[in-house]
Parts: sequence; structure tokens; C-alpha cells
Amino acid sequence: MAYCYVTGRPRMHSDEELKEIAKEFIEWAKKPDSIHVAQFCRKKDIYTEMLYDWRDRSPEFSCAFKFAKDCMAMNIREKPTDSAYLERMKMRDITACDVYLKKEERADLEHASRLKQKELAVQAETLDKLNANAKAGLLSQK
Repeated sequence: MAYCYVTGRPRMHSDEELKEIAKEFIEWAKKPDSIHVAQFCRKKDIYTEMLYDWRDRSPEFSCAFKFAKDCMAMNIREKPTDSAYLERMKMRDITACDVYLKKEERADLEHASRLKQKELAVQAETLDKLNANAKAGLLSQK
């Protein structure tokens, strides 16, 4: 379950609702004019941070989020440069074109860092078990 803090009391979203939002997000991201997460959030009246929370909490939403981000990246690359905004996006002048993009990149890096920390913790735990088993084997042989 995930919470949405648009106004008033926090609203709980069921897994089914998150799946539906994920489907809508993917369908929206496939449209050529979809170039930023904030556009979808504005359309759905939700905070951008909620998508990142849902991405962290739900593996299915995480996959949908990654796919939608890839679609938006392709939209940016394929869209003709009919505006200064898109031209700056293509030139990667992030600070001049979109303040939210830095937040997204930071959130993506934090997410990747959390996953790496979990992976390292599992590896350390495995090594500890192997070392304990090796020591137990050496002690039983003596």
C-alpha cells in the first residue's frame, strides 16, 4: 500500500490502484509529447515524490517507472527542436531547462545506491556464513 499526500488526509492506494496508475503512466509516456514525469503528476494531481515512493515500494511499479523513463528519453531525442526548451534538453543544459530533472537524477542515484547497499549486505552476509562454515569445518577436523 502507498500513500498519496495531495491534500487533506493521506490516501492509501491499493496494489490494484498502483498497477492501474503504472499502466496509465506507461501509456502516457508512449505519447510523443510526454517528456517529463512532472507532466504526468500534474495530470493525475499527485506529487512527483509519490511516484518515487511507489517505485521504491513496488517492484511492478519500479519496472513501469523505468520503462516510462526510457520512453520519455526517446521522446526527447526524437522530438523535433521546435522550441528552445527541447533544444536545451538535447544539449543537456539541465539547470536551464528543468529543475525537476536534477531531483529525478538524484532520486535515481539514491535508489541505485540503496540497491547496491542491499546487494553488498547480502554479499557480506554470505561471506560471513562461508567463513563460519570454514572455521567450523577446520575445528571439527582437529
